[in-house]
Amino acid sequence: MNLEQAKSLIRSFAQIVGPILGVYLSARNVLPADQVTAIFTSDAFVGVAAAILFGLWGFFTHSKTNAIAVVDAMPEVAGVVTKPTIAGRDLAQAVPSQTVAVAGTPDARSIASK
Repeated sequence: MNLEQAKSLIRSFAQIVGPILGVYLSARNVLPADQVTAIFTSDAFVGVAAAILFGLWGFFTHSKTNAIAVVDAMPEVAGVVTKPTIAGRDLAQAVPSQTVAVAGTPDARSIASK
């Protein structure tokens, strides 16, 4: 998913959820209907919602585990070899792939020979 697709998804989500939440808040007499409409149709609300969702998206997609999985899935890459440290071993184990291995292991030698 690229940035424009994500923005479109957030706009659609806000357009769907906003009115539903607005009706709920208005029906429960939490806020008057005109105030609910003003909040959910404001650019500020959409901007804040987008910032929160992009932040969450970035948090999950920019993890080391995801980076290794993405590189490992590339057709030009035979596999990924991590350093033989505790963090390297943990990272290799976190990615469910036969082509991600720790340096110095038979799996790593197999990847290097491809």
